[in-house]
Amino acid sequence: MKIIRQGTAVRGIGGKGCYWPSVARLNDGRIVLSYSGGRLNHICPFGRVEISYSSDEGKHWSMGIPVLDTPLDERDAGIIFWKGRTVLTTFNNTVDFQRKCLKKWPETWTDNEIIFLNSYLNCITPEIEKENLGSLVSFSSDGEHFESFHRVPVTSPHGPLPLSDGRLFYAGKAFSGNQSWTDTPLGNGLYTIFTDDGKHWSAPSALPEAIGFSLYEPFAIECEKGHILLSVRAHKEGELTVLLSDSFDGGKSFSPFRPTGICGSPPHLCRQGDNLILTYGRRIPPYGIRARISFNNGLSWEPEISLRQDGLDWDLGYPASVALSDGSLLTVYYIKPMGGKLPEIQYTVWTI
Repeated sequence: MKIIRQGTAVRGIGGKGCYWPSVARLNDGRIVLSYSGGRLNHICPFGRVEISYSSDEGKHWSMGIPVLDTPLDERDAGIIFWKGRTVLTTFNNTVDFQRKCLKKWPETWTDNEIIFLNSYLNCITPEIEKENLGSLVSFSSDGEHFESFHRVPVTSPHGPLPLSDGRLFYAGKAFSGNQSWTDTPLGNGLYTIFTDDGKHWSAPSALPEAIGFSLYEPFAIECEKGHILLSVRAHKEGELTVLLSDSFDGGKSFSPFRPTGICGSPPHLCRQGDNLILTYGRRIPPYGIRARISFNNGLSWEPEISLRQDGLDWDLGYPASVALSDGSLLTVYYIKPMGGKLPEIQYTVWTI
């Protein structure tokens, strides 16, 4: 493995934080980066979805442009390319959730910030919350101008997966606020949905459980037609790891989850030729960004690769990767700069 270069893609305007990025290539060759910006904290009602572009394979990036900013907290921003369109996903949190977090972690805010946040939250009426709350999806024909967002019942940081049969496959956690707008409330688990046109989605289908683990933030890749490899963030007694499951019938059914032995999460998968690339954040010392390579579609994994090992604390990660034209890989993630209070979106360009 060789690291070619590292750098910063996006810094928050006015000292704000940037979190939870995703990356994709547009049909015009540009690389597009999505993330949650405008943030004062890890949990903050001012989060919004922003995007940035690179026309030179990730060497330089445009200033972040807001594309969705409801009165609620837009968080993970997934982005992929499907059927000539860019697909952008996100989700937000309830006012009650924001208040609970303020009470749970008041030490992360100054007294004046707490007064300011509570005053802001008081302005969000139940009607405003209901109008904006959800796991959201939008489409764009040019990667810049997005249609109105519509709700779907699941959410995951890096969004859905385009399949070779033309469908869009989305594996995600049941959105916790879905009872406020759907007639079929879901349990607290992982589900899959499909669409052929981006407007009409299939009924959610439950994914297997993993005894003893709490499962979150899945991401999938199609290894070959009909074979989908699904990775998930898994918690067990303080352990943060990655579990895997396979579908050999195009996503109709999945095998029981199997362990990887990885220390870190959440996972992202991408392909570089015949190689499968898994990236994830390590949130215990030494903090950083890690990768694994598989030459057999996820049946086994090569030893861990360290892309970054200089993280300041646990608040980092969510790496996502895209192959560059020269065969190298661009991996984006969020991490705090040395001496910084809030993170920015940085990247590593590397080769196997």
